[in-house]
Amino acid sequence: MFVLAAVLVGSLSAPNAGSIQSRRRAAEVLREMQAELAQVTRVMTMGELAASIAHESTKPLAGIVINGNACLRWLAV
Repeated sequence: MFVLAAVLVGSLSAPNAGSIQSRRRAAEVLREMQAELAQVTRVMTMGELAASIAHESTKPLAGIVINGNACLRWLAV
């Protein structure tokens, strides 16, 4: 995907790159790819946030379970 974007940008800056329509199409494709990249970045950020929240919530819960089991063992003695 990034290679295609580099080729498109290179073709836009090259002399005698073609007609105005091909430049417009290349610019349109570049905008679409940038929008897709932005969407992927947002999804990845949401995934990282979800993983962080899951990790931070399971840590205290694991501590509660461990302490509860220890209390049950003490009461059994």
